[in-house]
Amino acid sequence: MTTVLQPTGLRSLARRAWTLLTNNWVLFALMMLETVLTLFVLGSQGGGFNPLLVVLMVYLHLAVLSGWFYQMKTVALKPDYRTGWGDFFEGVSVYAGRMLVGGGYLLLIFMAVFFASTIAANLVVTSPEPDVLSQLQAIALEGDNTKLWTYVQSQPLLQEQLFKIGAVFLAAVGVLGLFLLSIFFWPYNVVLYDMRWREAWAYSRRFIRQAWRPLIPLGFAWIGVHAFFVLSVFTGQVLLITLSYIAYLIGKTLLPLMTLLFLVDYAPERLTPIEEEEVA
Repeated sequence: MTTVLQPTGLRSLARRAWTLLTNNWVLFALMMLETVLTLFVLGSQGGGFNPLLVVLMVYLHLAVLSGWFYQMKTVALKPDYRTGWGDFFEGVSVYAGRMLVGGGYLLLIFMAVFFASTIAANLVVTSPEPDVLSQLQAIALEGDNTKLWTYVQSQPLLQEQLFKIGAVFLAAVGVLGLFLLSIFFWPYNVVLYDMRWREAWAYSRRFIRQAWRPLIPLGFAWIGVHAFFVLSVFTGQVLLITLSYIAYLIGKTLLPLMTLLFLVDYAPERLTPIEEEEVA
């Protein structure tokens, strides 16, 4: 299959992505279904935090991406084709395993960074006095943030210790953020170029080094869509939040499609044609 290079400007990508989306609303339906499922599962925890459940939801998301990106790849290479659930499940059957293995290694990296940051925090910060620590834990369990903040303000030494601990973990989050940014394109690479997770990570870093200039507008579009929704939440207006959330979900469908189109145009020679793909 021959892929014709298209203009990769933001406006051109948005126009092409919108055309494909209007002909394949199943792509948006899939985003809606995953969002509703995620909100239902996480909301059923009653405000508590269950790390295992969060990890499982991340794995579910990666599995969904394997089928979703395959659908997008199909319509990107065959613009007149209308994708369906059959394509989604075909993509899951081929690529979900690679996604989950890559996700497993990401989890190990997260755990290693968290463990290293915990050790670093213990080295640079002395532990609070036992009575201060017990009092802090007791107030935290009450769930009264005002009382907690008042107590912290009354303990200058505790403030300094918490600041140092926060700085260490903020640095760890920054390192993780840069790493995740460097491999941002790996799920796309797995599906578009039929890569294993390790090769997809490496190609993502190489691709960003090569194409960072044309990626800047696309990056701002990703930031803008998320910032718009967050700012609408701060208004406290239910109608505005509802409308912005719908726009946000449409944006979360369009942006991956625009990103995939950019990758298709950037390296068409690397694409695995749909007809020649085989289940690994």
